[in-house]
Amino acid sequence: MAGRTGQDAGREEKLPLVSIFPSIDGEVNSAGQGTLSTFIRLAGCNLRCWGGRCDTPQGLSVTENTPRVSVDDLVARVVALAGRKTTVTGGEPLLYLGKGLETLLRALGERGMRISVETNGSIVPPVELRPFVECWVVDHKCPSTGETGAMAPLERMTTALRATDYLKFVIADAEDYAFAKDIALRCGRVPGVPRIAFSPKADDMPPAWLAENIIRDRLHNVQFNLQIHKTVWPAGEGEV
Repeated sequence: MAGRTGQDAGREEKLPLVSIFPSIDGEVNSAGQGTLSTFIRLAGCNLRCWGGRCDTPQGLSVTENTPRVSVDDLVARVVALAGRKTTVTGGEPLLYLGKGLETLLRALGERGMRISVETNGSIVPPVELRPFVECWVVDHKCPSTGETGAMAPLERMTTALRATDYLKFVIADAEDYAFAKDIALRCGRVPGVPRIAFSPKADDMPPAWLAENIIRDRLHNVQFNLQIHKTVWPAGEGEV
């Protein structure tokens, strides 16, 4: 049987969509924090960090009310929003490998889009998607999340990532900091590993405490990541 063309696949493959919207990219990424980006937020996550108290709870589950949107439609919406950079987030986008994600990323990449993908660290990004994804932002879960055991093996993850990608740690307390610091120090001895970012967990970690500890410990390979969108919209108004 003849294989489907990319166009046919785009028509048939559908992804569960929470929202698609333009905003500033408040997280670390290779295009730079604060860059205008069109966000595609997919529904469904395999983790329940902090007992399900995720900062984007709207992306946790796929329900009967979650719209399934074709790849063609998603690409058309990005184009209509005059997107030049796209951030694919969730939920957990890599749950849809083999279910339309690759088609979406290729279609956006073929249109010259700069693409970053935010993923939770439980699934290793496939090497085959490197030509289309400019930056993987991998949120490696710290002990406070209760999901550290679900992380893909660190050696496999760092091998799959490039020096333009990010391994990010959301720090909620001193135990999280010690955990992330140990990994950062180990990664700092290996050439070509992804960039490291520490981000203070909103409402739990004072940003100054985290910044001062990074300075004190001379973590030269760690980038301090204060989520810009949560500073601009502290009450979480709208989808950001």
